[in-house]
Amino acid sequence: MEAGEILGDQIPGVDYTLYKLRVRNWDAQRGRQGGYRLIYYLKTSDQIILITVYSKSDQADIDARRIRDIIAAFEVSRQ
Repeated sequence: MEAGEILGDQIPGVDYTLYKLRVRNWDAQRGRQGGYRLIYYLKTSDQIILITVYSKSDQADIDARRIRDIIAAFEVSRQ
């Protein structure tokens, strides 16, 4: 990311430039399903905001409304 690379898959259905990155959990021998999901918001070309990190085995996919709520709370806290 520091080198300007965009990692992960863009998340459709939200009004922000969000990406979901799959991160392997080396402690779990369950492949992609046992890994982590990192969701980040590419606010500007030099500002990336971490939205959430969760274990795929502990939580289903996060819905668009929850993501919007997290971003809205972040924006309010920055004012």
